[in-house]
Amino acid sequence: MRKSISLPATAIVLALGASTAFAGSGISPPMNLQALDWGRQVKQQEHSNQGSRTTVSFDQLDLKQAGYVTRGDSENHSWLSRHFRQCDTNGDEQVSRAEYAACTTRQ
Repeated sequence: MRKSISLPATAIVLALGASTAFAGSGISPPMNLQALDWGRQVKQQEHSNQGSRTTVSFDQLDLKQAGYVTRGDSENHSWLSRHFRQCDTNGDEQVSRAEYAACTTRQ
């Protein structure tokens, strides 16, 4: 008789296996794992720097290296999520490097 493992349990086992496979290899994990880890780091950094406006560089937000950050990209950065509309001065639903620099210095 075969026992079946639930889908969530299988996903957890696969994720743990993937993370340990990358741990000592010197190979960067796929972008989605990097984004998850980066999101955790940003939240920890923001929590430890409650009084500061923003401590994240534009390059840390622009994971796709597109030259701009979308509203979706800003979800892991609470300050930019709250100020996205003010930072997006031309209303194109993207915050460019220049818009981000101007916004973080005036806020």
